[in-house]
Amino acid sequence: MKLTFKQKRLIVLGVDLLLILFFVALILVTPHLMGVLPECILRYLGLPCLGCGGTRCVNAFVHFNFVESFWLHPFAFISILLAIYLMIVTHLAWVFGIKKVQKHFDTLMHPAYSFSYLGLFIVFAILRITRILPTP
Repeated sequence: MKLTFKQKRLIVLGVDLLLILFFVALILVTPHLMGVLPECILRYLGLPCLGCGGTRCVNAFVHFNFVESFWLHPFAFISILLAIYLMIVTHLAWVFGIKKVQKHFDTLMHPAYSFSYLGLFIVFAILRITRILPTP
């Protein structure tokens, strides 16, 4: 089923509304939540964890502490930036209907980009497991 331009616009605007509500909730709730969350069980076992620092990374990013966010979890930081970039491209292509950006959006959906992202995650995982990139 091919979506019409109006349907695409409604989908993107609906996702926008959900994201705005999510980030407002993060800004309001996370200062209280960060002290309540339990420590990672892998940290107690002395094992490296691929996700440790991810929640604190998102919290720092939402509060505009970008340097701290990057050092807490570099892969999550890069993922957030990539998500923001894809949101901008999606808006320009689907909401505003800019033809040149629609071609760029179609190029970004090529499987090579997904595999590159997966390769970046594998490199991050190897660096974290071998403790070259320490867990914060």
